[in-house]
Amino acid sequence: LAAGSSDWVVHPAWDGNYPADEAYFLRKILDTIRDALRDRPDWVEPADLADWLAVRCRQLAAGDLVYIAHQLDFAGRSPG
Repeated sequence: LAAGSSDWVVHPAWDGNYPADEAYFLRKILDTIRDALRDRPDWVEPADLADWLAVRCRQLAAGDLVYIAHQLDFAGRSPG
């Protein structure tokens, strides 16, 4: 019946600090990625994942990490 953009853009303020709970949110996104991939060496090498996470954690600590997710929300009705 309808579809629409539901994008997320999470970034620090001009002073490099994350307002509200943005840093917590970003930490949870990183945790989710880690948890999804850490037992999947067939998808990503453990060392590559560890390196990627280390860089993202440093960026988060420095107030340099930006997260952009492009999503679409859909609403519909069952044909019954």
